[in-house]
Amino acid sequence: MKAGAYAAGEGRERRSTRQLEATYRALCERDDHPSAEQVYASVRAALPSTSRGTVYRNLQKLVEDERIRVVPVAGRSARYDGRVEPHDHFVCTACGDLVDVHRADAPVAKPPRGLGGHRIEAVAVTYFGLCRGCRPATSPRAMD
Repeated sequence: MKAGAYAAGEGRERRSTRQLEATYRALCERDDHPSAEQVYASVRAALPSTSRGTVYRNLQKLVEDERIRVVPVAGRSARYDGRVEPHDHFVCTACGDLVDVHRADAPVAKPPRGLGGHRIEAVAVTYFGLCRGCRPATSPRAMD
């Protein structure tokens, strides 16, 4: 592999730039699943001349190369996750907080029948509810 490059999957190499690595670092240094705008703000703090378009393109490259993941949440802007090993998420329906949830060691349920020829390539579980900060003090204890 050439200096300044990294493996991009399927035997490909991708040139690594300061902006690309700053984008990756800005994401991996956080665990709050930032939006693209939040990543852009972090990168701009480190490299002020970096454009918004560069950060957005770099996020897409990192997703394509499976170095990061997109966490889609209906009705909200895409969020990014630097943790690529299998895990699930919890979304607070009141404040929008998005946190990682350790995936149980139990196997994932069998795929449903009747997918009409569709092929499942990944399973992602997202739990929705109230986080401990938004849950009223009188509500029943959460399932831990």
